Amino acid sequence: MKEKFFGARDKWWDFDPLLIKCTRFVPQGKVLDLGLGKDGRNALFFSMLGYEVDGVDIDESAVKQSLERAKNLGVKVNAQVADISTADIKCGEYSIVLAMYMWQYFSRETSKHIITKMKNALSVGGVAYVAVFAPGDICFDRAKNDPDFKLVGPNTYYAEKGQWWGCQTSSKQTYVHSFTKEDLLSLFSDFELLHCSESVDMDIDHGKPHHHNVLIYIGRKCP
Repeated sequence: MKEKFFGARDKWWDFDPLLIKCTRFVPQGKVLDLGLGKDGRNALFFSMLGYEVDGVDIDESAVKQSLERAKNLGVKVNAQVADISTADIKCGEYSIVLAMYMWQYFSRETSKHIITKMKNALSVGGVAYVAVFAPGDICFDRAKNDPDFKLVGPNTYYAEKGQWWGCQTSSKQTYVHSFTKEDLLSLFSDFELLHCSESVDMDIDHGKPHHHNVLIYIGRKCP
């Protein structure tokens, strides 16, 4: 099974290498993946390592594909179709909560609410893993050049349409939003900082090769 997962070199299994480091200090327990994505690769990664994994995504096809991949790999992922911002999430339940590259779909206020839910969902010593497309990313350039989008706040664009360039959203209100490094450090000021970095990464998973400005924060919940 390990070879079946790690031996596949297509785009579906190009998971974040920092997750490997996380396994060294995340206590064995439950994992929550907020925004499974169309492949569920991060949820599957932790499931194969023996963690109990819950996942949430608003896209029904993403949940279906994640469950199918889990079945093919002989592992289990508990996945539900739901809006991350309103999903019922138990408090103190998880050893790690992942929220990767889904923040651009929410307003700043809703994103802050999701972070509060992440923090409450973690047990003491649990780890929050946040990955965002940072300000200056290509998605902001697209919003700036799209006449339907208007700048409505710090690093926040808004348009009244139900599609985010082909991606399903929870309503007809569509946002392009990002946190800065300073935002995340402030919002997680009560957590122990484990990692925080900004980088420019190449994306070869779709269309022509292009780059994304990426911000990653990892922190541990203090007693």
